[in-house]
Amino acid sequence: MSTWIKIVLGLAVTIIVVGFIMIAPGLAFLWALTSDAGASSKAELIQNYRTHETQLQQVKTYFNSVVPSSFQVYIEYREEEEIDLWVYKKTGPGEHDRTVVFQQWAIDPYDYERPATKSFNPADAPLETLDLAEVKQQLGWTDATFREIQQQLDAANCISVKSGEPTQIGFARSDMGKYSYNLFSQPPSDSLMQNRWSNNCSLEPLNRTVVLEYGGGAIGPQCFPDPK
Repeated sequence: MSTWIKIVLGLAVTIIVVGFIMIAPGLAFLWALTSDAGASSKAELIQNYRTHETQLQQVKTYFNSVVPSSFQVYIEYREEEEIDLWVYKKTGPGEHDRTVVFQQWAIDPYDYERPATKSFNPADAPLETLDLAEVKQQLGWTDATFREIQQQLDAANCISVKSGEPTQIGFARSDMGKYSYNLFSQPPSDSLMQNRWSNNCSLEPLNRTVVLEYGGGAIGPQCFPDPK
């Protein structure tokens, strides 16, 4: 084998090894995100609604009753005592007219340790506070509130809820995506349903007051991966 060929082969092997070393941490991170997420489907989403319709409405009613009208709150229960919590303060009538009060991932609401710096957050949405005790005071919540929310979600076989109209209740994560319900208090107008809730590949009306949703992750499908 000529010296030139040996040099080329050596460079190729080096490039492959270095490339793998560079992407390995990213692959490990993605595996960690998805390894516990399991898989779900639209069929399971629909079946869960039929089985737990009453409990889903109870989650909607209770959660909106404990979130002050000037706030919007999203909470997801990942483990027995580990949640994601995002709290916003409304500044106007629009969906995005709000400021970020608190936004933290994978925290223990019963034994919270205030971080030295904030978690990842868009630069245009600075956090108001990192103090969970302050947030609980603003919302009027106690540890019992967090436990009751979790019990209500467990009864509905769900993992998350976001206040508002419609109320969004997360059913299950599937790899890097998530299946959810959007529950309306009253049927939206035909024009709103057609323009916003029907003409979108990640949304699918189930009935007049329920719209199913698939939220894609950083990679993978952004529309419902399930055939109709």
